Amino acid sequence: PRAAQPPVSRRQMVVGINLGSQAAVVASADGAILRNEDGGVRTSSIVAFTAAERKLGEAAGGSQAKDRVCSVPRLGLLKHSALADAAVARHWPFPRSEHASGLSQLAVPGFGDQSGVALLGALLGKLRSTSGAAAGSPVALSLPPCAAAGASPEEAEASRRFAKAALADAAAVGGWGEVVALPTPAEAAGEALARKYPRGEAAVDTLVVDVGHSCAFVAAVRLHPLAKEGAKEGAAAWRAELLYEESDAFLGCDQMDDALFDHFGAKVGASHGTPIKPASRAGWRLLDGCERLRKL
Repeated sequence: PRAAQPPVSRRQMVVGINLGSQAAVVASADGAILRNEDGGVRTSSIVAFTAAERKLGEAAGGSQAKDRVCSVPRLGLLKHSALADAAVARHWPFPRSEHASGLSQLAVPGFGDQSGVALLGALLGKLRSTSGAAAGSPVALSLPPCAAAGASPEEAEASRRFAKAALADAAAVGGWGEVVALPTPAEAAGEALARKYPRGEAAVDTLVVDVGHSCAFVAAVRLHPLAKEGAKEGAAAWRAELLYEESDAFLGCDQMDDALFDHFGAKVGASHGTPIKPASRAGWRLLDGCERLRKL
């Protein structure tokens, strides 16, 4: 028989997580990317339920569409009412209702009601486990866009407060300690530019446009050069100043897939007399084809 493996040594460490709607990336405080259980640098933001078990992240990626829920961060951060406008929610295989927290919960056969915070917390717990961080380690989490473009400042701020509270609860479920930072994607991008942009002598203005799987943001960032004298090895050469940012929680690649789905679904319905419905076997096959077409 194989000898028992020694327990993995875990330590208190500050970890940063870029929590995307399709995948998450985990990094240590020095900027090193931490690998997932398969040796990759991205962990899918997916949960799947089979007859016997719940699968998370990369383990859920190969599951059948009828068992799989994509974009767990959206389920765990956006209000139940807001998800009515999210394209991805049309294609989830399980009935959705409102939880007492204001988030959505899924009715999963054999597993009961699964709240958005619990599922996001389980995903964050897996990221903690694969990162090697001990229970109670502090974590910095990027806060994805959580309001539609054009929302009033009051509505946008209310959505951010709601998402921040939900994210803190999910981090606690996942065994993390204090949430030490909750930057917006624009703020995180500015800090990354400050660390990676080649050193120069004059201020640099740059425009960042990021269209993700489910949301998008645009930011104007000014980089101010820092003095070379006394700078530590690997330290940022710039100070980032965020001049402008705008985001939309409902503008992303899944919207394009959904538009293609409606287009081709209507064509099939016109030619065969039966339209293709979301969250059906034929619907999942069509959605997969739409995603592959969009990526050509």
